[in-house]
Amino acid sequence: MSEVEVRPFADTKEVFGGFYLIEADDLDQATAIAARIPAARIGGSVEIRPVVIDRGMRVAQLVIGRLTRVKLVNVDFLDVTQRGDGGFGSTGA
Repeated sequence: MSEVEVRPFADTKEVFGGFYLIEADDLDQATAIAARIPAARIGGSVEIRPVVIDRGMRVAQLVIGRLTRVKLVNVDFLDVTQRGDGGFGSTGA
């Protein structure tokens, strides 16, 4: 089984740390939408800027990767195992 993600191209990420691409009729509507972004609601900042995407511009890529399903099992205790020099969770590899 596979999963598909849409990710920004590296060049795009250098310009925008992360982005939401929205379509709004005007600045008031864009501001109202931006106010609902979680970062804005917890005191962070959101920059609103007009973006024009011309035909053929590369702003995102489709990444297909293997989706691994795991079954989690609750246990009452864990067996003692050796740890590497890196401390908790380290196998030294």
